[in-house]
Amino acid sequence: MEYVGGSEWRRWDLHIHTPQTLKNDNYVGSTSDEKWDAFYTAVSNYVGDGSDRNRAIAAVGITDYLSIDNYLKVCADHRLPDTIKIILPNVEMRLTLTAQESPVNIHMIFDPCIVDALEARFFGKLSFKYGDTTFSATKSELIRFGKLMDNSSTNEQAEKIGAEQFLVDFHALQGLFENDKDLRKHTIIAVANSS
Repeated sequence: MEYVGGSEWRRWDLHIHTPQTLKNDNYVGSTSDEKWDAFYTAVSNYVGDGSDRNRAIAAVGITDYLSIDNYLKVCADHRLPDTIKIILPNVEMRLTLTAQESPVNIHMIFDPCIVDALEARFFGKLSFKYGDTTFSATKSELIRFGKLMDNSSTNEQAEKIGAEQFLVDFHALQGLFENDKDLRKHTIIAVANSS
């Protein structure tokens, strides 16, 4: 019997924010294109040709608050190194639960096979009540929420404002996954711990 080999460990980085992230966009550049070029260059320079096992990353999670727009852009751009074999959408959100007086962040890492259904089955079912008005986490509703907070904002600014203010009730999130077993089957849930 010939020895084929055992398990092969590969590095994954499942928490990568890109330019135009809805919260804490710290990328530098005078235009959006410059920021994106710098992002892709930085990733390529870090990963290289994959020969340095300490820097070779096989899977990435493109992270944003209540959005997969940047994940979709990264997939469409086809500019990540070929050594990165898997690109996953990582939706970050803040819960109404608090730890040390700040909301707890939680991440939903979705199987790419359900991306087309997320607007209806996930974002559309999350809700946040502000005053007498209830908003979902869809892009149009985040914009509507942001405009309520600052009517003079552009749609892009309003979406950021809405995402920054939107808090998800843990029990409602739990219920969403209890009621949609297929969604649950295609999602990894992770809770951030800064310490």
